[in-house]
Amino acid sequence: MSIPIVSQRQKLPSGGTQPAVGRCPCGASVSLRGFTNTCGCGRDYNMSGQELAPREQWGEETGESVEDILRIDAGSTDDLLEGDG
Repeated sequence: MSIPIVSQRQKLPSGGTQPAVGRCPCGASVSLRGFTNTCGCGRDYNMSGQELAPREQWGEETGESVEDILRIDAGSTDDLLEGDG
C-alpha cells in the first residue's frame, strides 16, 4: 500500500533535494527523506511512500538485521537519487 503524496520531491537550487511528503493513514505527515521513513504511529515507508513490512519481518529472506537496514539512513540519500530524473 502506498500513502498519498502531498508534496513531491524537488531539487533545490543549492544542489540538494527537498524530500517528498506523504500522508499516513493515521493523518500524520511523513517526510520521505531516507531509505526508511517512520511515522509517529510506527508505520515505516520507503522513499516512494510504499508501506514496508513490520520490522520483525525485516531480513527474513536476506539475513540482514534491522540495524543493517537502518544503517543505510545514516548516509546521504542524494547518492541514491542520482540519475532519478
